[in-house]
Amino acid sequence: MGIDPRKAADDQRHAEALAEIVRACKAVGKIPGIATASPEEARVRAEQGFQFITAGGDAGFMMAGAMAGLKTLGLA
Repeated sequence: MGIDPRKAADDQRHAEALAEIVRACKAVGKIPGIATASPEEARVRAEQGFQFITAGGDAGFMMAGAMAGLKTLGLA
């Protein structure tokens, strides 16, 4: 598509492509799926009609857990 992945969330072409994926999957009886970077983004994609969704990845969850631990210790 030629869309910078870092800017896809703000690109109307990307939004239209995702909507088309959901429509196409539903038209043929398939479950639309998508990988997301966070639980917040997963919620948005679920609202758009995606049904099989990852809600982040190991590295992000590990970093969030480490940051929470540092905050508990008063180090962050």
